[in-house]
Amino acid sequence: MSVYNAKKFILKCRNDSSFRRQVYECKSKQEVLCAARKAGIDFSGLDVTRAFAELKTQAQDEDELDEMAELKMWYEMQTGGEEPDPLSICYACSVRSTCTNYTKLQSGKTPEEIRQESSAEKQTGSKK
Repeated sequence: MSVYNAKKFILKCRNDSSFRRQVYECKSKQEVLCAARKAGIDFSGLDVTRAFAELKTQAQDEDELDEMAELKMWYEMQTGGEEPDPLSICYACSVRSTCTNYTKLQSGKTPEEIRQESSAEKQTGSKK
């Protein structure tokens, strides 16, 4: 799953009216993700959150920015809201350059993978 695929989905919704109508008919987040998978696009809710943020920063003008905001609002209404981004706290932290969790998140590891690694590191450290 990737942010690239989520951006591909968003842009397909924006540019392909028949696909957009198909996705508009979805009644839940699972149906939206299923419709995307049927179109060969696989992503997670967190990927979409990051994709919308990236597309917002890449907008060429106010009209495109408004269109992205409308698409995001529609997506959140279809899927029940935005998933929190685990990196959001890290971006506000003043020690991120020395934070191992921030580095791990930047490398693409999920918060759950980081917790498992930290737990394993603690167990290994306590045995020494």
